[in-house]
Amino acid sequence: PQFRCQVTYLMSLYLCHSKRWAFAKGFILAGGLRALVGMCAHPNLHLRGQAMETLGALTREELYPWHEPPAAGSSSDAALHARMLELARTPLVPNLVLNYDAPFPGASSLALRTLAFFASYLRLRHCPNNVLRLSDDLLATLRRWSTRDDEHASDDERTLAKTLLDDFGKFSTDEFTDAPTLNGPDAANRAAELAQRQDADVLDAEVGGSNPGGDGDADPDGAVVVADRTVVAGDGSLREPSPGSSSTSALESRGRLDPRDADTGDAHRRRGNDAFARKRWSAAIEHYTRAID
Repeated sequence: PQFRCQVTYLMSLYLCHSKRWAFAKGFILAGGLRALVGMCAHPNLHLRGQAMETLGALTREELYPWHEPPAAGSSSDAALHARMLELARTPLVPNLVLNYDAPFPGASSLALRTLAFFASYLRLRHCPNNVLRLSDDLLATLRRWSTRDDEHASDDERTLAKTLLDDFGKFSTDEFTDAPTLNGPDAANRAAELAQRQDADVLDAEVGGSNPGGDGDADPDGAVVVADRTVVAGDGSLREPSPGSSSTSALESRGRLDPRDADTGDAHRRRGNDAFARKRWSAAIEHYTRAID
């Protein structure tokens, strides 16, 4: 029954509702973008394709000016940007890269365009000095993408990959080692493995503060999240940053968790309680929501 509902709902969402801002706005505010992220790796390619098409439609500048700061005094605009920003805490990038080999016609192009949007959005709206590093494995993927000569890639796709590589590759030098980093699949996996080896808690990254040019559009709690996952030791200090993981601001101790318990409802409930006690309201809401999910 769930699969049948997904087929019916996604079809109407893709064909009609994703193009109507009145509906799309409510969908995004309700957390719809996060639901689409998981479906970008769905084993049913029909559903995966519709989810990726819908995600692409919802990120079009013609639908909503994502690269512009939220309207002054608009709580709904601020909430929309918060919903987009929270995708950095999801496996969006790994799921997009999963479609590199074009499991269905046009999949790699859809994935690359969404990756290009998200990286540019994070860099412009949420990264200090507009500097965002890409992990080494993500840069290597873009390098392969820019030179691929298989039947799945078009000239436009290769050109976009090369543009991204040139634009973000300049931040891969030692000069920008402290800049936020967007992790690819390998870097995200290494971070999770390091967390298990060190008996550390896998927590969401909090990087820097507001964008100097952002006109006050930072997260309400001043947190800027750009990496899929970042390893934070149980005592709250960073131990041996994983390759490609983002640098973080000083984090207070969150309490030690069993790594096997990192993504369970009870673990997120405890994190939510801890964040609430520290008056970190956005983080508390995020973990309570994950506990319910």
